[in-house]
Amino acid sequence: MSKNWYINFCEYDDMLHENNPYLAKGKMEVYLEKYPNDYFIMVHYAQTLIMLKEFKKAEELNSKLKDAMAIIKEQCGDEKASRIKNIIVQNEAKLLVIKKRYSKVLELIKHTNCLSGDNKRYLFYYCNIMLGNTKYDNELYHQYRFDQCFEYSEERLLEHVQKHTKEYDKDDKSSYLFANGFNLNEVLTEVKKYIDQDNYIFRGYTDDVYYFRYDNCGTCCGAELNYIKVVCLHGTSNIVNIEPTIEADDSMPYVNLNYLKGVPRRMSQIEKFYKKYNKEV
Repeated sequence: MSKNWYINFCEYDDMLHENNPYLAKGKMEVYLEKYPNDYFIMVHYAQTLIMLKEFKKAEELNSKLKDAMAIIKEQCGDEKASRIKNIIVQNEAKLLVIKKRYSKVLELIKHTNCLSGDNKRYLFYYCNIMLGNTKYDNELYHQYRFDQCFEYSEERLLEHVQKHTKEYDKDDKSSYLFANGFNLNEVLTEVKKYIDQDNYIFRGYTDDVYYFRYDNCGTCCGAELNYIKVVCLHGTSNIVNIEPTIEADDSMPYVNLNYLKGVPRRMSQIEKFYKKYNKEV
């Protein structure tokens, strides 16, 4: 086993469980300066680069890791090499989706066991829909997400988002729920002004995720939440989910919506950028 494998359990846990991909990227870069042959962190670093839209750099690193699988297996052993290979394939699928090479994604998932069954099914139906293939017209094909790919409906979005309201689920204390009186329609109208800008994070296989500050917008497990997550299908302004979230913090790109509550507005970093360069928001 490589001497660079699991150098520091605390550092590993800190890096791999960091919700903020910007902080995770910085921690991994510092770590890889010390341990440049730690392939496990390297493949997670490529994964983080994809989230932050550094697609070219991520693709180069992922390709390098793919070519080095024989060395990785020799140094890390079969179990760890298998875990690394799984993430390489996940990264490859995401990069192909981003390039809209849907036929290539279907070919990839047909010949790999490196993706979970749920992810393979999701990518199978998503890519067929994006290719305009309707021959797999069944119950799975008409799940909420896929219907929104076929024909986007804001009415369906509002129905879907109701599950995040306390009126819908009064007893579920573990769900991300909007606060009582939260004006969803007003916030939805406002967030649309900021969609289609470059301040999103790419999560999962198809999601562009935007974050908005709105103090006391909701709760989870009794904790007050101050951020809203807005999910769009990649490369579109079609919102498929909006909910309060614990994922964001002040060091991430976000738009401050507290002005909707009459709270004095403090501009976020992304808003300062747009103002400095006279860009429209």
